[in-house]
Amino acid sequence: MVGKRLKFSAAWLLVLSILFTSGQSVSATDDITGHWAEEDMRFLIDRGILKGDANGYHPNDVITRGQFAVLLARALELEPSSGGIAFTDVDNRSGYLAELLAAADAGIITGYPDGTFRPSVQIKRQHMAVMMKRTLDYLKIEGKDPGYRFADEQEILASYRADLYELAGAGIFKGSKQPDGSYLFRPMNQAHRWEAATVITRLIKLAEEVESEVPSPEPEMFYATANVNADGTTKVVKKYNTFEEAAAAMGNEQVVVYGDTVVKMQYGVVITKPTLSGSSLTNVYEKPDMKTAFTYVTRDSELEYLESTADYVKVKIAGKTGYIKHENAVLKTWSMLNGRSYYTVNSAEELIHNVYSNQTGKYQSYTTGKAPDSLQVGQKYLSWNQINFTDWNGKAVQTFYNYFQFLPARTETIYTAAELDRYIMDELKRLEATGSATYKDATTKSKLIGIGSTLKKIEKDKNINALMVLALAQHESAYGMSTKAQQYNNLFGLAIYDDAAADHPFHKYETVEENIYTLADQYWNKNYIPPNASYANGAAFGTKAVGFNMKYASDPYWGAKAAGHAYRIDKALGKRDFGRYKIGITKNSMNARTSPRVGDNLAFRYEKTGLPVAVIGSEYNAAEKRTWYQVLSDDPEHETVWLAGEYLQIVFE
Repeated sequence: MVGKRLKFSAAWLLVLSILFTSGQSVSATDDITGHWAEEDMRFLIDRGILKGDANGYHPNDVITRGQFAVLLARALELEPSSGGIAFTDVDNRSGYLAELLAAADAGIITGYPDGTFRPSVQIKRQHMAVMMKRTLDYLKIEGKDPGYRFADEQEILASYRADLYELAGAGIFKGSKQPDGSYLFRPMNQAHRWEAATVITRLIKLAEEVESEVPSPEPEMFYATANVNADGTTKVVKKYNTFEEAAAAMGNEQVVVYGDTVVKMQYGVVITKPTLSGSSLTNVYEKPDMKTAFTYVTRDSELEYLESTADYVKVKIAGKTGYIKHENAVLKTWSMLNGRSYYTVNSAEELIHNVYSNQTGKYQSYTTGKAPDSLQVGQKYLSWNQINFTDWNGKAVQTFYNYFQFLPARTETIYTAAELDRYIMDELKRLEATGSATYKDATTKSKLIGIGSTLKKIEKDKNINALMVLALAQHESAYGMSTKAQQYNNLFGLAIYDDAAADHPFHKYETVEENIYTLADQYWNKNYIPPNASYANGAAFGTKAVGFNMKYASDPYWGAKAAGHAYRIDKALGKRDFGRYKIGITKNSMNARTSPRVGDNLAFRYEKTGLPVAVIGSEYNAAEKRTWYQVLSDDPEHETVWLAGEYLQIVFE
């Protein structure tokens, strides 16, 4: 058993107290006297960990997600964070923002896709166990099989079962032994304070046991300069005491290694990897202090390497500079790569993205849209940001903005409800004819059938493009045939959360129409499109540097894939939507005004730069000697606004 040490100082013990407002001395008779968890609760009380109030310790009160997460954050002495993963329903007024963000950064908790954490939601036993398993992973404590199975195993979410048995084998959760010798876990029961005290007590005792064990000899770790062999392996040249010494001595074509891991190189690619805590996501931070993450990506994503120090790796993602932790990074020089992602053009003059997986060694391809004019069939092209394309040797070829990828959501599609419905049925027939099990009986079962009128109604009522909504539904729900679509009427993956029970109310919708309106009201029009919304980065599918893709999905190519669906819908219906709008990109933070002049006419302000807008007109102001562009407004309070021309770059017209 290998463990990360916990320091059991008096200060450490004190911070384990969880949301009990005042101290209370132990009484001969109080509300835990004779309680079945009295021994465990006294264990914490005697150490100043668990405190009650004037009315006692409330052992039978249920515990919430927030309370339990804060307890774990403090138990682990996680460094408070003011940034990282942001939760829209937790702020400084809560009193525990730093602890929750610290727990999120450590991979112990995750939020919901709508940006919330829901700290006041009462936590169920299986979800409390998930947090405990992540805590064990963070501490590098290994569980083991308990040698028995829970009789109510089928009530436990399938993806949790292995983890729960490891916890049972570690003695953290034991279950209730029944007269017939079987054990019940009762995964759907609400967890109580006494249960929280019990598992925390067991965690402390287990950690103390691990700390007292004689550690196994660890392999020698050192910094060194190294040469890269032809097969991609490294050969140490000289060892150094510090990163800085090794970095200063690194020669041309050499790398710096720590043990056998590359930690610095002159150029190459960074491949993201899961953390030791088990999280598959990599946060990309704005600054080297690693406090505020502007986006995140899934494992096995390619990032452009810039430089590294002992504390961080500086990268570019979709052309935007950021910082990631070494624990999330695999540094590879060009000679170490077995393959890399690239673009090609097919015979239909469409741009194909061939994405290489370093994990599997295989490629997967998808169509993004119409190919740039300068790219030729039969050639391979590269692009770090999905905008600037080079040949295989890095020579610039063309700057190109994929129309549907940067088309603002405030636009309208030209297609009618009947045309959208006709397309849906034609596409379902095509998919069903492939014989794929995924699309069996798609023409009768797909949740996309007949949604054309709802899409056009929401376009009119909520001012969002119906074609873009359909494209996203196709991408997220496997054309309405995914399990979440079929069982929950959920076309967009809304509030699909790993820790949620199968009947979780936040992702089960009575109708598909309700689900579509939720996307509009609770996501796009609330958190993503308005210029000052929580996740406002531009009202288009976008990339990991701009648009919905920054916060909606971990896939760095989610925006391009959704745009590809929009392109194919338009292609099937006659290509009448493509190019209807002129698209501009903001060059600076800038004011949006209600008329084409500077004055007392401020509508709102774009604080960020590089945001796509739909240009519908222009006017020259002779007095100011500038051109103003009229654009569709991201702010729902205004239909259109005016932007100063010198701060706007027209990228598609």
